Amino acid sequence: MKVARTVLSGGKDGDNFKVIPIATVQESLQFYAETAGNRLSYLLRSCTARRSAFRFERVKPGRDRLAGSMCNTKKIIRKGEREMNKDIQFLKELQQELKTQEIDCQAAPRFWTLMDYKWVVTAEGHHDRISLFFMDDCKAVIVEEYIEDIISGQLEHELTEERIEELKEMREYESEEGLVEWIKENIDDDCYLIYEEEVSFIVQDTMFLTKEDAKKHIEDNGHHYTKQVHTYAMTAWRSPKVERLLNILEIIDWESISTK
Repeated sequence: MKVARTVLSGGKDGDNFKVIPIATVQESLQFYAETAGNRLSYLLRSCTARRSAFRFERVKPGRDRLAGSMCNTKKIIRKGEREMNKDIQFLKELQQELKTQEIDCQAAPRFWTLMDYKWVVTAEGHHDRISLFFMDDCKAVIVEEYIEDIISGQLEHELTEERIEELKEMREYESEEGLVEWIKENIDDDCYLIYEEEVSFIVQDTMFLTKEDAKKHIEDNGHHYTKQVHTYAMTAWRSPKVERLLNILEIIDWESISTK
């Protein structure tokens, strides 16, 4: 409340003010003066000794300002509800996918990674292929592919037709070791055989809740892997928090949480 103006004795009661005893007004003003500062003290001095009347008005925010504030609040609430409903819809779809997808013979709680393949050096007799390592270039090539490139003219070497025909015949009956000896004598003597086997491995930094998500990752990022890469299901063994989280995702009624 605030004091608007003083009305001298004799004023009539109306909608906007009423006449009250001067003692009551003085006591009230004294209280306001002591608590709110000296800005009201002048009112005490202006009061007459007999009786006066004061009109008090309530301070209200403007209607336009109040309406704008309420409108902004409603917009924020509606936006938050829309975002929350989008998240809940995502969780509902994820829940359905978790319940219906293939399990790939893995116990729950399960997740998916990627498995790819690479060649590693091994001992003779355990190998899947034999490669030729060139010391000068520091690279390895598959013997069969290297021989094919020589015969087809893909590699630039000063070989006579007789030498090439000799190599063609040797490829039919000679072992890979024998072919490597021929290469050392005719092309590059600073090379040697290495025996390699193909091994699988779990691709680092990959983890997916659904098999479809893992497949989509391969489609979008296949250039980072070999052509043999594929999804691989695993079990989060003795991982109680992961197990509880996946159970919640599968059993909770997300429809009851959504805002209409």
